[in-house]
Amino acid sequence: MRCFACALVLLVSGCAGVGPVCSVGLSPMTEARFFFGGSIAAEQWRGFVDQEISPRFPDGFTIIETQGQWRNRGGTISRESGHELLIVMARNTPNAEKLNAIRDTFKRRFMQESVLLAESPVCAGF
Repeated sequence: MRCFACALVLLVSGCAGVGPVCSVGLSPMTEARFFFGGSIAAEQWRGFVDQEISPRFPDGFTIIETQGQWRNRGGTISRESGHELLIVMARNTPNAEKLNAIRDTFKRRFMQESVLLAESPVCAGF
């Protein structure tokens, strides 16, 4: 029983922060997903992408048009169209500053209360 407990502790502690085990041809990477809302004109969005996102992630990203809802600080539920931004990047590259700059600039420029940013470990190959 003691050996089982030790093995379990080693297994659990060894997995913390390691990420997924990837199949042949795939590498451990990080997926960042942003959810931008607001009624932003198409040319304003394109300008934001060109000025803020492309220079920070020139290797590429994907943008998907969305429909969603959220509850603001005042408790009101808002439904709006928006954009999902998906970036898959190397795990060993420091990107937190770039990701936060995109989120903070969007909130400030378009007077938005929040922008959702979610990061997940993934396996990817190009």
